[in-house]
Amino acid sequence: MCHGQDGKGGVANPNALRDAKVPSVIETADVYTATEVAQLIRFGRPRIDRADDKGVVPPYRMPGWGDRISEPDVNDMVQYLMSLSPRGAKKKGWQ
Repeated sequence: MCHGQDGKGGVANPNALRDAKVPSVIETADVYTATEVAQLIRFGRPRIDRADDKGVVPPYRMPGWGDRISEPDVNDMVQYLMSLSPRGAKKKGWQ
């Protein structure tokens, strides 16, 4: 739901620094290591940088799932996300 249909992102995230949209997960393997993805899944990204410091807090932030899913499930999710695009594709998105 958060990363849009087919994981392509594009869901509006007002005042977010990066494109004001929730990023795609298609390029995960080109932007992050498997260890970094696991950390993002476990702990999330509770703070999203604002495009305008005086503007609203972007409503969508990456939640941490480590207290709700098992470690084997985290590992399975990492493998899935890393498989979505071939390495070497255009680097953009999830940072």
